[in-house]
Amino acid sequence: MYHDLPLTGSAKTIADQSWSLLPKPTTPRNVLENELNWFVATNKFMKTRRSKLSAVVDALEKLRAGERVSQKLQPSRFRDGLRSVPPTAREKLLSDLTLHIPQGESSIEISVELD
Repeated sequence: MYHDLPLTGSAKTIADQSWSLLPKPTTPRNVLENELNWFVATNKFMKTRRSKLSAVVDALEKLRAGERVSQKLQPSRFRDGLRSVPPTAREKLLSDLTLHIPQGESSIEISVELD
């Protein structure tokens, strides 16, 4: 939606990769405001997402090292199924996911104002 928004660093890399995967629009279309997603990513939401992302990255790194994946990783079908994913696909997933982990920052807070 915001293809022309200027970004820097890893956010630009992720956005460019994401936009390249989407098909080019064929015909312009008028969008009604009530058709848009007005989701607001709160600090609680982001903390949960970072926690889940870290758990998956940890599992992929443990599999790479030949270690057992923590039983805490849920759902169990994801945890158990991760072992059956070909190693090259797991490496690609790990590489892609680590792009979303800010380097050198232990915590990121966002500021959200709600009407």
